[in-house]
Amino acid sequence: MNRTIKTFTKELEQIETSEASGGAIYTIPENVWNDKNWIAEPKLDGTRLKFHITSEGNRLDTRRISEKTNKFMERTNNFPHLRDLPLEWLEGTVLDGEGIAPVEKDTMGATQSMVGAGPEHSWEIQDRIGLLNYMAFDIIKYKGEDLRSLPFKQRRLTLNMAIKQIQNRMKEHLGTVQILEQIKDNKREFYEKRIAKGMEGIMLKHLDGIYGNIHGMLKVKKHIRLTMIITGFKPGAGKHKGKVGSVGIGFYGEEQLTYAGGLSDILRQDMQDNPKDYLGKVIEIECQEFTTTESLRHPRVVGTSEGRDSEDLQTEKLRIFRPDKAPEKCGRNQEVKIA
Repeated sequence: MNRTIKTFTKELEQIETSEASGGAIYTIPENVWNDKNWIAEPKLDGTRLKFHITSEGNRLDTRRISEKTNKFMERTNNFPHLRDLPLEWLEGTVLDGEGIAPVEKDTMGATQSMVGAGPEHSWEIQDRIGLLNYMAFDIIKYKGEDLRSLPFKQRRLTLNMAIKQIQNRMKEHLGTVQILEQIKDNKREFYEKRIAKGMEGIMLKHLDGIYGNIHGMLKVKKHIRLTMIITGFKPGAGKHKGKVGSVGIGFYGEEQLTYAGGLSDILRQDMQDNPKDYLGKVIEIECQEFTTTESLRHPRVVGTSEGRDSEDLQTEKLRIFRPDKAPEKCGRNQEVKIA
């Protein structure tokens, strides 16, 4: 593997990725679970990456915009094992998928470290834990032909063909570029088994969905709600530069634990204008799960909350992390919704 920093003469095409409708949801209508036109895919615990096959080599970029270049952040040189795959017969093809670190615990953290670091540091991480795998779940272009206006079922057929071409010619790279599995039947059972194992949720995709149409995808995840205290604010970046980006949160009487995003525009502006009115106030938070380090996974703000007394809030951390020690009354405010 050629671990050097490669430069490219051509500008990388800027392509926005397709997103699910309205963020994560927790209650799915029965007709969607049973509808054969909806398929389920495992929701991965990695980092979204587009895989561009160009005449100069393969290039990878994220869906995040760089503040310096105002373009999608390119991470090509972090992964020379993907960059240098000889795929010239697929020039002009653009895959949509996720990079996944080959570890069982804290997969997201390990993946983010690989993707977010500089090339040399990323190589060091991969030397320790293994090379990043690329899992494709959609295709944007095939040999230069734009497929975004085609229904998902047709794009999936083309994706299957492209991945088979890669794997047939390069059997030694079967673990590097793969295609995400699909579940057509027993979608609810598939979801419940993943949640029971502590895994991410699923994506539901309509077979006639057009790339970029948010109504053709549903993100289904576990949901836990709790009440915490606002401890501070973190400045925003990108479109929220100069505004409140996220709020610091902690359990009552303790130091700040982490930050939570997901602020509405109205709440964000009011916090920006009147920060003192919010410090120390009660706030409702949703997260996916509680981690083994007693933190929160993917916390986001639901809204502010009034009417909770300090005695009630003092027991919040016990209720979550030590239910054997928490008073019975502490369970009454916890909502765990699993569709």
